[in-house]
Amino acid sequence: AMRDWFLRFSDGSPLVVIVDDLHAIDEPSAATLALLSHDARERRVLVVAAIDTAKSQTANAALKLFLEQSDALDLSPLTKEEADELFRSIFGDGPDVGLVAHRLHEISGGNPRDLMELAQHLVDRKTIRYERGAWSVPGSIDAGDLPGNMAQALEVRAAGLSKAAHDAACALSLCPGQAVTADELGRLVDDGSATSAQIVDELLRKHVLRASGDRLSISQEGWASALQKNLTDEGRRAHHGKLARLFEER
Repeated sequence: AMRDWFLRFSDGSPLVVIVDDLHAIDEPSAATLALLSHDARERRVLVVAAIDTAKSQTANAALKLFLEQSDALDLSPLTKEEADELFRSIFGDGPDVGLVAHRLHEISGGNPRDLMELAQHLVDRKTIRYERGAWSVPGSIDAGDLPGNMAQALEVRAAGLSKAAHDAACALSLCPGQAVTADELGRLVDDGSATSAQIVDELLRKHVLRASGDRLSISQEGWASALQKNLTDEGRRAHHGKLARLFEER
């Protein structure tokens, strides 16, 4: 039904369907995309999707079909000039935006996701501020405000999470590729200081989790080492116990 609706719409106007994080898609949705992309060559339909190629090896059958009939385009890292343009589109055309963009480009290697993570890091530390309706970007950045690499940036952000949010995310990071509901995520935490909704809200705002429908999963693999940095053997066993009970009850 959804495929037919897309095709009917394209009869009256060209249609572009954009899908991010394709590797996290559920199989029914992947099947719809596969069928739609099959028809796209003869209709006014363009399907554009972004996928983490490291995770495409474990794709379901429908997603593999979509990938087989699609044209692949590897994305190159952003140049310094492109990073500068990206940051000016976010923080405005101030005199110091270019300096910050170039510093962050050196650390991220031009990876767009990492550039945005580093920008969020500076906003969280209030190095970059939003004041009186405009962004304020400093002319210089202290060494202590900027991590040496992406791993350090994620560690700093993980350390800034509330205990409940950190515990929930840490537990989930121990089972890569798994997704849970908001209620299930809350059951991974003993601390009663926050509700499931509050935990989910914090982890989504901090980009630790990503949502696909009603399912939540760790947004990127780099979070695992950051969240587990100070995890003791006892804490690991406790998290594994909660995960085992959770999956057993499904």
